[in-house]
Amino acid sequence: MKKKDLKVFRSAIRSLEREIEIQLKGDTGCCGVSTAQCHIILELNETGPMSVKEISSLFGLDKSTISRTVEGMCACGLIERSEALDDRRRVDIALTEKGTEVALRINAACDSYYEKIFSHIDLKKHQDVVISLSLVADAMSRERKASGGCACASLDISGLKNKKKE
Repeated sequence: MKKKDLKVFRSAIRSLEREIEIQLKGDTGCCGVSTAQCHIILELNETGPMSVKEISSLFGLDKSTISRTVEGMCACGLIERSEALDDRRRVDIALTEKGTEVALRINAACDSYYEKIFSHIDLKKHQDVVISLSLVADAMSRERKASGGCACASLDISGLKNKKKE
């Protein structure tokens, strides 16, 4: 990809990140949960019970980070722990009735919001938007897993200080 196109793409991604961050704060905040809790609630709502290890792997986060979030969610009554049916050594977490109600509220709010977003996009392009966004998300996930998650870790920037902007 050409440098000029990469700059435009990166600018669009930054703008999208900002808009999503603002929206997530509003949607999850009005439902009384943090963004991390929101992601766990929606995943459990979609897939059913999972272990902390499975969630941490799915989200690409440390098990300890997920464990702290899960602990708070248990204390709030959003999720509950139980022995896994297939392996008594593993503990699964699942949504409680309260957690399921929160998931329904979050989904309703997000569906309404994104329907409004799509109303600003030509109907003929809706499927293209969905496919393109899915491709970018998948490519980003693959690269994060392949590189260990840090875009700058393997970059040699020593010669970049004196380079002119392209």
